[in-house]
Amino acid sequence: MAGNAPIVLANPKGLYAAAAPFELEPPRDLSDYEAIVRLTRELIGGTTASLEAMQACHDRTGQTFLCLGHGEAMRGYSGMLPMSPRAMPHLWMGQFNALDPDLDLLARPGERVGAWWFWGIATVDHDAARQMIHGLLATRPFTNGLPTFARSATPAGRRIAAERMNFHPMRYPDDDLMWAPPRPLESKPGETELDHAA
Repeated sequence: MAGNAPIVLANPKGLYAAAAPFELEPPRDLSDYEAIVRLTRELIGGTTASLEAMQACHDRTGQTFLCLGHGEAMRGYSGMLPMSPRAMPHLWMGQFNALDPDLDLLARPGERVGAWWFWGIATVDHDAARQMIHGLLATRPFTNGLPTFARSATPAGRRIAAERMNFHPMRYPDDDLMWAPPRPLESKPGETELDHAA
């Protein structure tokens, strides 16, 4: 599969520009990371990376989260990390620590991306969820064509990832480590997919 993977370069400016019409923006400051932690605890449960780790990942990659609002007014977020091709063995073996990421495994702006790590998604209501999904669909030209990896914090999260996001357990049926095969680069979603995703 690696030999057939398209060449995708990390392009945070392009990704954020595509998401901007949907009012999705990068984190601005510490209050945004604090809001991400708060929303995760309230809406998902489980643990998150530390504020310092989140900021370090953003400093390295130029892209970490799409934020719907900022600080106390944040209504949702989606987090994804561009992984360097050198991270692939760590991802397939389940050795990538998303709570304390090895920055050397992340792709800097302009570097080749080998895969994506899906940190998570949370929204406060259905309207925020639809807005987030529309924004994520707009960023597909910057993320499609490569596999995505994730760790699900809860059984409910595993079910949603499987039913709505095409994630599959990596090693055994109820594995919290999951992966989603690449979507075609030319994929254009319809309203049915939007309704299903939201």
